[in-house]
Amino acid sequence: MLQVSGFPPVAADDHIELVAAPDVPGVEVMRVHATARLWRWYHETYTVCTPILPMRTEWRYRNRLHRTDPLTLALMEPGEVHAEVSKLDDHESFRALLITPAVMSEAARETGAPTGEVHWRENSALHGDLFRECLHLHAALEAEHGALERQTRFTSLVGRLAGTLCHGQREPSAALGEPAAVRRVRALLHERWADNVQLDDLVAVAGVDRFRLIREFRRAVGLPPHAYQIRIRVGRAMTLIRLGMPLVDVALQTGFSDQSHLTRHFTRVVGVSPGRYRRAVR
Repeated sequence: MLQVSGFPPVAADDHIELVAAPDVPGVEVMRVHATARLWRWYHETYTVCTPILPMRTEWRYRNRLHRTDPLTLALMEPGEVHAEVSKLDDHESFRALLITPAVMSEAARETGAPTGEVHWRENSALHGDLFRECLHLHAALEAEHGALERQTRFTSLVGRLAGTLCHGQREPSAALGEPAAVRRVRALLHERWADNVQLDDLVAVAGVDRFRLIREFRRAVGLPPHAYQIRIRVGRAMTLIRLGMPLVDVALQTGFSDQSHLTRHFTRVVGVSPGRYRRAVR
């Protein structure tokens, strides 16, 4: 058994779960204590990842390579993918907050930050006070704490995030050095995420040959185009599951051939099956 200060003991066996945050609407929590893996996730939420144990990780996000320090918060926005490229530890233990855009926008408005879309000023932050606040919140979400404490801690944390680490304008992909061909292909995949898109379709909008396209897309995004599309589909599937749609209909609505096809990809990407996710968030 592993004991981390402020948290209940964690079993040595692999444990991955996604649950609705108790008493905090619009938020889900991902809890992982497991054999280390390279996560590649498309985000439809604002995501704040907090390591419970120090992790030595490199990940690609918005055409940049990021590295963790012991107190690093990893910050991701909706509509983006992060792809881990290396991990030096055999096991990992972390918590992630998945916060809906509506919750973040409301927090920004109430704290006087720029309204509209909220964007992280940094994609990883070495910030001891915020790190400790995240740990205290997750401990409250996992222990026998009352609703008032959970809601207060969450409100305080999100208020600080909105006021400290956010600004109102997204840094353009061009400013990050993302090739124009990759931007055009990503736009097409977002527009036609449920379609059976062909490589020739991507080449037509990219304006470069298929070899260069695949090479530049993987370098910029961290994934090849087909894996990027799969992760968009899984993100949409998570939304439909939260809305209560039957899994067989979710599969058909998100471009998978059937429920078993959805289950295979969903489990590989998210770490839990669609059925288990549905039970956790309903």
